[in-house]
Amino acid sequence: MREQKKNTGLFTSILTLSIVVSIIFFYILVLFHTQNITKYFKEKINFTVELTNDLNDQSKTKLINTISKKEGVIQGSIQFISKKEALSFMSEQIGEILLEGENPFSDIILFNVEESYFEADHINLLESEIEELSGVDTFYNQTKNFGEIKSKLVYLQIAMLVLALIFIFLGMIILQNTIKALIDKDKLLIKNMEFVGAKTSFIKRPFLRRTQWVLYRSYVLGLLLILLSIFVLSQWMPWLWSHVKIEWLISSAAIAVLLTMIVTRWSTHIQMDKYLSKNLYELYY
Repeated sequence: MREQKKNTGLFTSILTLSIVVSIIFFYILVLFHTQNITKYFKEKINFTVELTNDLNDQSKTKLINTISKKEGVIQGSIQFISKKEALSFMSEQIGEILLEGENPFSDIILFNVEESYFEADHINLLESEIEELSGVDTFYNQTKNFGEIKSKLVYLQIAMLVLALIFIFLGMIILQNTIKALIDKDKLLIKNMEFVGAKTSFIKRPFLRRTQWVLYRSYVLGLLLILLSIFVLSQWMPWLWSHVKIEWLISSAAIAVLLTMIVTRWSTHIQMDKYLSKNLYELYY
């Protein structure tokens, strides 16, 4: 019964620590890629130029070329959406009733701006220059929405940090209970080694090895969870995977493993010192 309980404790420790390693890994990975993620979302924000209804095709083409040459505009990001296309799209979304009567939409031009030009002064200058162009009716600046995206990214980092700390705390409690169960089994042996003059480092050695045994298996399981998560993310959000740097991926895994190793070894030493400071009466009663 005790052996079964010990094995259950070891398995729980391995599983919990592997989750800790995975969460720390993803937190550090997001931290490393914050700038890249911010850049991605900035360059995906659409700037919309609504055109007047009196432009011919030649004037529209000229206007598109003029906007594409503006400083900071991402080459290849310009899209022209005619009012017919807009009506057709909205009809599919809302219903065929939109096909009746006059088309309420206007031709629009969409484009994106490079992250390095995403400053208020440049955006305001770009807005004023485009609004002065002949054939432009309205310019819509959606950069205000980026503040919400950025704040959500910060909240995500905080949530991951809190989750990591919770799992680290739970992992340490479970690991300490597992270590305690291992030490309880050999507490008489520990005291006998003390009586014959064994050094503290010698007494701790077998228990540290057992902790390492738990850690190594946690790392393997944690890395498997990480690889599975990366595969799922690469299939679900391929755009995100394309912005991940391999060197930061490896660094995140190494830091997560190192932090877990330091904390678990520290926890083992504390638990061992508690036992070594007790006398025989305190050990049994």
